[in-house]
Amino acid sequence: MKLHDPFLISSRLLPAIKVGDATISMDTEGYDDEGRLIYHYYIDHADFEYENTDLKSGVGGDDLVSGFTSLLSFLSHDAEHYRYLYLHHPVLLNKSEDESEDYCFDSPSVVEWAYQNSDEIDLLAFELEEAAKQGKVLIEY
Repeated sequence: MKLHDPFLISSRLLPAIKVGDATISMDTEGYDDEGRLIYHYYIDHADFEYENTDLKSGVGGDDLVSGFTSLLSFLSHDAEHYRYLYLHHPVLLNKSEDESEDYCFDSPSVVEWAYQNSDEIDLLAFELEEAAKQGKVLIEY
């Protein structure tokens, strides 16, 4: 496998991107019953580790770059929602996990980290989307 900027190999020996002081790495887990590719992703930070297989391919792609692009989009959503609550309803930031259905991620640590790194997340998402539009191959198999 050959990776091109902004990708690197993580300590998990998977394709990854660096966002702030965290590394997001991803692999695939096969296909679900509907034929959608299942992504297994990890967010490794000094203060927390998060992993999940809740991300699946959709319309427009089923490769790792598409998976990273989708994941960054969901992180951006949670960062924006956190920002809105922080500015307009700070008391709601302390809701329990059961009451935080407006977030894509069930980890308050991930959501707060996404908020703190939202500019970099948005920039990376834009970079991956532009590369796709230009037909650039960022991960070669």
